[in-house]
Amino acid sequence: MTPLFESYRMSIFEGFLSTSETLGAFSDRAFVDAMLRFEAALARAQVAEGLIPESAAHSIVSSCKVELFDVAKIVRESGRAGSVAIPLVKALREAVSLFNAEAAPFVHFGSTSQDVIDSAMALVTREAVSLIETDLAKAADALLRLATQHAETPMLARTLMQPASVTSFGFKCAGWAAPLVRSRIRLREAAKHALQLQLGGAVGTLAQMKGQGAAVRQRMAKELGLGDPGATWHTQRDEWVALGCELGLITGSWARSRSTSHCSASTKWPRWPSPASPAVAARRPCRTSATPWRRWWPLPPRTARRSAWPHCSAPCRNNTNARSAHGRPSWPSGRSC
Repeated sequence: MTPLFESYRMSIFEGFLSTSETLGAFSDRAFVDAMLRFEAALARAQVAEGLIPESAAHSIVSSCKVELFDVAKIVRESGRAGSVAIPLVKALREAVSLFNAEAAPFVHFGSTSQDVIDSAMALVTREAVSLIETDLAKAADALLRLATQHAETPMLARTLMQPASVTSFGFKCAGWAAPLVRSRIRLREAAKHALQLQLGGAVGTLAQMKGQGAAVRQRMAKELGLGDPGATWHTQRDEWVALGCELGLITGSWARSRSTSHCSASTKWPRWPSPASPAVAARRPCRTSATPWRRWWPLPPRTARRSAWPHCSAPCRNNTNARSAHGRPSWPSGRSC
């Protein structure tokens, strides 16, 4: 089977950079399920606004269950179609037709491929960000507990790697926790702005929805738990870039808080991959410059490759020992992150 996100699959040499939970959030099945959730929410919102018959909406919603679909087949056909939404909508129409042929024309009504792909991406990213945020909180809490416990445990400080005056292990732990708390706040704020519903129709005007497009978008955003941008926003990348940068800075900011002055100049800040990167260019030719394949491609690998450190960090901090008698705090022997 050819995976939908083939370039996101991690090799044995980099698998430790992520967690199974985060990779699962971006799995083929999870993404197809998110697209079906979009289609079901679209049908429910449109029937509430009187745009499609109630019987059609019932048939569509009843068919939007991932277990009814061959995910592997949808993924294979997406390479030929140039968009995973095309084979998914085709399969959904076929499934709806089996129970109610008259409802088939209302599947994906007034929407477009970019709407379902962008919105599904927001849904799966929200799950991954939630996992990272939870692990960040655990790591910060563990460090703050150590900061309280060892507020007066002495240890030798260093400057330029040379012995300096005495500090406390608790003070060091508080310094390590601070950037994690800040990163968690920034990550939550970036996600709030970036994880929004996309609904614009073929050209962004929602023309087929007869003036009810805004109401449909509001209903869908509320049901899916996504933000309502108030307008079509699929040509803007700033919010996605901001979220990706916050994810990239999680480990970087913590590492800089632990580094000494002699090495701070060599700290490398994460770079946002160019939309014209070879991994993107290797896919089928893009139909438009705003194609969703190009816009959000860097986010899943960036998210996945930033999830392991906070996940493994909290247990290590909870098992940290501090030998106050010798003034030499130490990490547990045989344990590493």
